[in-house]
Amino acid sequence: MSFKEVKLHGSEDFPFGLYLIDGNHPKYEMAFHWHTSVEMIRVMSGSLEITLNNKKYEAKSGDVVFINSEVVHGATPTDCVYESRFPFIIFKKRQQVLEFVY
Repeated sequence: MSFKEVKLHGSEDFPFGLYLIDGNHPKYEMAFHWHTSVEMIRVMSGSLEITLNNKKYEAKSGDVVFINSEVVHGATPTDCVYESRFPFIIFKKRQQVLEFVY
């Protein structure tokens, strides 16, 4: 089973995606997935149990979590409001050199 997320966050003209997620959001509980862009999550209130490559972490109000590209992740919120940010940045390995694509 592939967990690859195919949704694009942002565009070439506006290379950024920002989502405010609370209990009313349809994706409040984050299903396991991965994507080629990096992701930053800021917990604004409550707590968020985040699983990164099968290892669990607890993020609380004020915490920021950086998720690298191609890392399988998901999250379970508890009375939580959080922001999910996608700077449209992809790191590609090319001949032993990391290429920065934006």
